[in-house]
Amino acid sequence: MNYSKLADELTNDPLGRGYSGMTDAEAANDLMSEYRTLTQPVTMGNIIRWAARHDAIHSLETAVASGVADKRRLARAALAMIDSPQIDSLDIGDVEISGMFDALVTLGVFTSAEQDDLVSFGTSTISRASELGLGRVKPGYVGKARA
Repeated sequence: MNYSKLADELTNDPLGRGYSGMTDAEAANDLMSEYRTLTQPVTMGNIIRWAARHDAIHSLETAVASGVADKRRLARAALAMIDSPQIDSLDIGDVEISGMFDALVTLGVFTSAEQDDLVSFGTSTISRASELGLGRVKPGYVGKARA
């Protein structure tokens, strides 16, 4: 256990969880509860599964053929990423990538439900302890870190 990191979390309470008013058991339980969102790149295999589920390739090809410049530009870029042998995942947490998909939704190429489905492939929920790299936090560890 990294007691220094645990003590820092409990003392500074950067997320405003209220550790100072919690018992050791309550603080340990809070640190172990899974409420933090982790965004990771989506593998190309999952992108293809998503594309098949929503006929996304057809939607992108239709957008490329449209007369709307922004639609065409963004759809071409998305197809190029899907087709590229150099790209094995898509970082949905990247501002440019998420902005591209937001624009494709705004332009009517995808629905927000389809976008949410794609984002779900790269989103999971973890505990604050995991986020900090603390592993399993027990009440005794909290007590020792507070001492």
